[in-house]
Amino acid sequence: MNKTDHKFFDMLDHIKSKTEDEIFNEISLGFLSLPNKVQAIYENYFAKYPLWGALNTKKGDFYEIRQKAKTLSQHADELIWLYDRLADYSSKQLLYSILSNWLKYDIVSINGCIEKKFDQYCDFDIMPKLENETIVDLGAYTGDSVQCFAKNYGANCFKKVYCYEITEEILPTLEQNMQPFSNVHIRNKAIGDTFGWKSFEKSGASASANRTCEGEGQKIACTTLDRDIKGSVSLIKMDIEGDELAAIEGCKRHLRQDSPKLAVAVYHNNDHLWQLPKKILQFNPEYRLFLRYYGGNLYPTEIVLYAVK
Repeated sequence: MNKTDHKFFDMLDHIKSKTEDEIFNEISLGFLSLPNKVQAIYENYFAKYPLWGALNTKKGDFYEIRQKAKTLSQHADELIWLYDRLADYSSKQLLYSILSNWLKYDIVSINGCIEKKFDQYCDFDIMPKLENETIVDLGAYTGDSVQCFAKNYGANCFKKVYCYEITEEILPTLEQNMQPFSNVHIRNKAIGDTFGWKSFEKSGASASANRTCEGEGQKIACTTLDRDIKGSVSLIKMDIEGDELAAIEGCKRHLRQDSPKLAVAVYHNNDHLWQLPKKILQFNPEYRLFLRYYGGNLYPTEIVLYAVK
């Protein structure tokens, strides 16, 4: 084993030697040892983006930390499974750094993993070229990802683009930004594992963080990618605020038949870090897996799983 392997397996041995409560206490004490200003930054972040749960020391609410402890304690074997299947050491080092940040608020390691050579979703080491692609952009927002593909691979890198966006107010901007490109299909739908309707929840932070939810409220049509696109696809980018696991389930025919290149956000749920790659390999075991990090916050977000053949 090399240095990265030793660090990772030593950390996982430590985790597996502890109970979930012991891990929770370890993380909690680490958080309370941070400067008050840094604690406030974390607490404000989780209040603004509540995907991972609340963190408020004054109220005695450590739910976000409890969720991390639960993932580390209950799914250590799955995290080892993922480490063993990552295709390069940049990915392995990143996985170690994510877990070290969860466990010890290790900012140095995670900041050292920020991808600076390539734009998000356009890693030439993983996807050296795109040619004549049929691209599906789930969570298209303003079309920034499609624009990024064109900038990095050339405006003719795709023959067809499907843009899915649930926020109706964003559609005029998306349509305007897609005007330079031909054969773009914009669909105001949610993508998941069912067909019907879902409730729609607006984020107070940004329209890019709007998401579907359970319960009452504004409705959005929902379908599966297998149902909505009958032809083959060659690249799927997915950043849909926690619905990624359902969307993967709903495009299993495409994964099995087309083997599209995948670029999937895996940070909206702690367990997605291992659940999403496991689901992808369940449908197509020939994929090679890579992790890249495009964040920069104290807490690691903007983590992308690439899956390519």
